[in-house]
Amino acid sequence: MNSRIVKELTRIEGVYDIQIIYACESGSRSFGSQNEDSDYDVRIIYHRAIRNYLKINKERDNFEKTIDSHIELSGWDIFKALELFHKSNPSLLEWLFSSVVYIENKELMSRLRSLAHETYSLKKLSYHYINLLKANDKVNLVKKPLTTKSVKILIQQIRALLMIQYMYEKQRIPPIRLEELLSNVNNGHIINNWYSRLIESKHSQTQLPPAIFEKMTDYIRDKIEFFEQSIHLFEDKKMDEDKLNCILWKALGVDSYEQ
Repeated sequence: MNSRIVKELTRIEGVYDIQIIYACESGSRSFGSQNEDSDYDVRIIYHRAIRNYLKINKERDNFEKTIDSHIELSGWDIFKALELFHKSNPSLLEWLFSSVVYIENKELMSRLRSLAHETYSLKKLSYHYINLLKANDKVNLVKKPLTTKSVKILIQQIRALLMIQYMYEKQRIPPIRLEELLSNVNNGHIINNWYSRLIESKHSQTQLPPAIFEKMTDYIRDKIEFFEQSIHLFEDKKMDEDKLNCILWKALGVDSYEQ
């Protein structure tokens, strides 16, 4: 499948007159929680020829295409991507550190990853994952009896919880893969046991015992309350615009990094 996706990405570059700087997996295949039926959620960062940025009618700054029923492709123009980077966007961060990469300008992406470690705001990231936990918790409150969707939501909550907990304990950007998160946080073995049961339930499409479900959700709600009270402890770093501009100019071929 990887070779097919790379071939399709190369074709798209020619058809749409774009240069793909980076293409990766987002979602379960990046997190390491996929099964055989999981979709391929391909995400790209690209740029156009300079002349396309110097027109009265601007081109779209995003791209979406369905390749087939199992492959969805979307992404952002480099201007939009770097604007979101400047805001410490969580989705972009997860793309940058994806465990499945199809295409990569290694020099540019290495600089972006280094800059993310230096300047991404842990406070902004933590707000995102706390809000994700709370939103999913509201959905699960009304899921009676338990459903397959309840299990999927709990898996998402566990991942969001692990991301926040890792930042709280380590004060640095968290890894993307679940197994790495689980092995590097306090009480990871407890959460890992729950996660294993959730994955088994999801893959076998069997119901999770209500008692286990309630124990997990109670634990998550306690953690939401704790991290909401601890949000002030997360570092709120200042983004370096000059370094981002240098990366942009280098990608477009109009300047070097040394400014």
